[in-house]
Amino acid sequence: MTPHRPEVKIAATAFARMCAELDRVCPREAVLVPAIALTMRNPDRNPCAMIKLQDLAEILVARVVLMPPDRQINRAAAVCVRAATDEIVGLEVQDLLDRYPRLRACGYIHSHPFAQGSTWPSSGPGGDIEGHMLPLLARNRACNLDLSLSLIACRDPVAPGWKLQAFALASEVGPVLDLGFAAREQGAGERAALARSLMPPHESRPDAARVLRRLRTGLRDRGATYEEDALFDGWIRIVTTHPRQARAVLLIPPDFPRSGARVYLGGSAAGSTRAAPLEPRGATDPEALLRVLAPAPPPPGKGASPAAQDYFSRVQPVIGLGLSDKTVRIENLSACARVVELLAGCGVARFVAPATARPATWPLDRDRWAFPAADNGGGGGGTEREAIQSHLAWKNGFLPVACLPGGLADAGVAGELLSPGASAYVDWDGSRRRVTFGVPHGDLLGWENASYHVGGRRRRAARCRRHSPRPYLQPGA
Repeated sequence: MTPHRPEVKIAATAFARMCAELDRVCPREAVLVPAIALTMRNPDRNPCAMIKLQDLAEILVARVVLMPPDRQINRAAAVCVRAATDEIVGLEVQDLLDRYPRLRACGYIHSHPFAQGSTWPSSGPGGDIEGHMLPLLARNRACNLDLSLSLIACRDPVAPGWKLQAFALASEVGPVLDLGFAAREQGAGERAALARSLMPPHESRPDAARVLRRLRTGLRDRGATYEEDALFDGWIRIVTTHPRQARAVLLIPPDFPRSGARVYLGGSAAGSTRAAPLEPRGATDPEALLRVLAPAPPPPGKGASPAAQDYFSRVQPVIGLGLSDKTVRIENLSACARVVELLAGCGVARFVAPATARPATWPLDRDRWAFPAADNGGGGGGTEREAIQSHLAWKNGFLPVACLPGGLADAGVAGELLSPGASAYVDWDGSRRRVTFGVPHGDLLGWENASYHVGGRRRRAARCRRHSPRPYLQPGA
């Protein structure tokens, strides 16, 4: 079976710079570092999978990095560099790859000035194969590239100058494979090739940076946690975890948002199920991506369980569906527990509360009928977050409620426990869309009174976008 040979090209500007360095050193050998862009045969290929030679359609040398002349040891049939040269040149190479993340340093260029027309990598101790192709193959495999490249310049017998011959060492082809001579990209072809390969990072392009910023903010606001890292060839991987979604992997292509993102569900992109392809616009729309990565709870009656449909069918004629997409920030879960319960019963499915380990206090630790313990065994105990989540799961199990550690909210409720004998109060702050209420510690009836007042007014304010309901006075105050 004839092995696949990708097309090898070199930008005219890179070729000219290479030739100038080779002429400077000739008749001795020279060495350079090429910055290479790889183009896949299948554009839908998973970028997290190992790249093999048969996966490549094109190998483009877009830039070359020169070795400092004083760091080279040039001989007629060999070339090497002095100690610590890798660290010096590595800084320049890394700067180039940071500016153009589609490029890779996955091979070497050196010259055979004694060869006319064609050449071949030398073998044996210190030769081309054992000296750099095999060590480079091991390093490239750690970077998901199962091959190494050696680009050797030899004399052109037809016209004065150099020809660049490419060789690959890959596990699927066994011995060294001759890929042929590199074609020079010039004029419009070079401009198009460099436009693809020298694409700046996403954060340096306003269109991509804007979409990614909205996506990251949306993930945080919806209570999702995520880890982000840069892959090779300009891809970005974002691994997300959300209470209402399995672990998901989002892959951002180098030319995003011109090309759409890919979503994989279930763990790692290499071993997960790819989600159904998004519409072209949806694959670049942060809101569409968020609906897959961090889905909002279904509106009551739409995609909800039969129990939820039955429950909300009785309240929808009164409150509609206007609260199902709201998020409420809670300060002091113990004091606001009844308000949370009331709003959840009206369809609110997202609350923002600090992720602290505060123990459940009154009335959570005493009102055992309303708030069973986290183990559903009756009685208080545990943290206030565990207590309220346990109660909501027991009472509203048909509609999961998310208690998020942070993010934006449509309104806020803060509760305060006052000294025994103090007067209850409710303070509405329309400018901040926030209500604060206080009740005396131990006054269960006053707490119930204030909670129902705040919950009812907060519901009506959210539906009507009113933020200054009538003031509340405790009866008899």
